Amino acid sequence: VIEGIIGVGKSTLCHALGEHLEGSRVYLEPTDHPYLSLFYQDMSRWALEMQFYLMARRFQQHQEAIRYEWAQGIQTIHDRSIWGDRAFADMLRKDKLISELGYSSYMMHRECMLGFLLVPQIVIWLDAPPDVCLKRIHKRDRDCESGITLDYLEALRDSYASIIKELENKGSYVLEYDWTDIPSV
Repeated sequence: VIEGIIGVGKSTLCHALGEHLEGSRVYLEPTDHPYLSLFYQDMSRWALEMQFYLMARRFQQHQEAIRYEWAQGIQTIHDRSIWGDRAFADMLRKDKLISELGYSSYMMHRECMLGFLLVPQIVIWLDAPPDVCLKRIHKRDRDCESGITLDYLEALRDSYASIIKELENKGSYVLEYDWTDIPSV
């Protein structure tokens, strides 16, 4: 699993690893969903619905990956995971864009889902300053990301600390890399 804030370079690394690890399958973060542009237009209205939707999509991806790995005996690579999804929910709760009741429901559903999944063997945490990530976001020029602010990326980065610790505590081997200057891959 590759984790990191928006614009850090997760997809780039996933593609490179997918090419390097022959026969592996890459699962990219879902960006083609109906909530993304709605969320950036009105965060408080769409935050909880989007989080539930993304959590369900990531759960489906993870289940499919497990079946693929068991059937084919080949590795899968994930551009963000259901575990990392919680960083967004935590941040949105802190910013009062998700109510306490909504967050409690999200966490209950999350715990139910995690009970059916294997913890990732390896988690690669890519870290870069939020201002660097914001420049990358502007460079790729996706309309739906035009509302992302530096404050949002800083809060997201802060929210990830407990996620990485949770994965370590559950047995994932966590590798942390400074991804400020993306190496040639």
